[in-house]
Amino acid sequence: MNVRRGGRGLEGIDGAPATAPPGGADPTAGLAASGEVLVVVLRGQIAVLRAGTRQVLREGDVVHFAAREAGGMSCEGEIAARVLWVCSPPAAL
Repeated sequence: MNVRRGGRGLEGIDGAPATAPPGGADPTAGLAASGEVLVVVLRGQIAVLRAGTRQVLREGDVVHFAAREAGGMSCEGEIAARVLWVCSPPAAL
């Protein structure tokens, strides 16, 4: 997904689904160096480390934060976690 609109509106968004095996880390975590990040948990359970705080998210949960706060993500459950990473401005997802 890559959306661009001129003027004062949205400059750009990139999104990518990612899968992390149980106990594994998401390979796209930390790729957005600036801007904002939105993470949607599509399946499973993950832990997101941001600004020094660990937050556990389950299927259907959403978290939004500044990319500079990102510290990583790991799959916490017994099944693979599926997440959707959305970044603005666009990043190398």
